[in-house]
Amino acid sequence: MAQSSTPQPLPPLPSTSSGSYGPSPWSYAGRASEPRFLPAAPATAADIVVGAKVSSIYGPPIGTIAYVTGREAVVRTAHSQARVPLSAFGKSQRGLLLEISLWKLDQLAASAQRAGS
Repeated sequence: MAQSSTPQPLPPLPSTSSGSYGPSPWSYAGRASEPRFLPAAPATAADIVVGAKVSSIYGPPIGTIAYVTGREAVVRTAHSQARVPLSAFGKSQRGLLLEISLWKLDQLAASAQRAGS
């Protein structure tokens, strides 16, 4: 008997995100209910003081409070200073939080400085 030379179809890949070492860290499958950022409560004016560290809700540190006026605080990063309304700050066990990345805050500060020049 002659054997058929037509290739057999491959079996489908498994639909789970688990591999031989457990779930893939790059997949959010099955973890949709887990927060991807730090939980925060609104910060009060008493929480926002000169020298306080500020982090992004997404995790990384942003900078520190340089000074505070009646309605806003100036956050000093490694590259710029940005004026931020007091109402934008949150707080958690890690300290003050903003819902912005360091890159975006620096970008907004640079565009505000160009507009003010």
